[in-house]
Amino acid sequence: QIPQATKYIFWLPTWRTTNLEGEWQGEITNDTGLPVLESMEMVRQLNNLLQECDAVLLVKLHPWQDRSRLGDIAMSNIVVLENDTLAKADMQISSILGHADALISDYSSVAVDYTLLDRPIALTVDDEKEYANSRGFLWEDIRDWLPGSEIASFEDFLVFVRNVTEGKDLCREKRRSLDKKFHAFDDDKNAARVIETLGI
Repeated sequence: QIPQATKYIFWLPTWRTTNLEGEWQGEITNDTGLPVLESMEMVRQLNNLLQECDAVLLVKLHPWQDRSRLGDIAMSNIVVLENDTLAKADMQISSILGHADALISDYSSVAVDYTLLDRPIALTVDDEKEYANSRGFLWEDIRDWLPGSEIASFEDFLVFVRNVTEGKDLCREKRRSLDKKFHAFDDDKNAARVIETLGI
């Protein structure tokens, strides 16, 4: 059940556990199993802020993420969207992401897609070095290609949530600049272009 709120922020953490040569690497080992939110006390503080701001955080985990390694972070204003729930409802995350007022991601391509909506984006970067050493990045200077605010700490996370609820979009110009590099088109005619290209 998703509560009614003025603002909805979606958080899509990238799958961080990868099995390389039989060893687990890139795994977060804190109370929650998530970036930035290292303790359940932080989760409670975040939930209090969301209540205060009349906002809901929807957390959608990667389908390959081992759910048993994560803490139970669901609270009044924090909703965990389970893969099974979406599958039973025959829904894809892409079909509901358009309803998000803002996105929190990290090094995932979903942030690139979301730039088309021209809405606030934040990227968690607290484990940048560990991630680079495990899964690695497409771009060498990854921070130059992050289309939004950087969340390196819990305080950064809270600031972004408050900014979204107050209508502050501090990285609009960087996001729009990168969007032009990411996408050749930003209209609603890509499906028509594919059909034409395929000669259908």
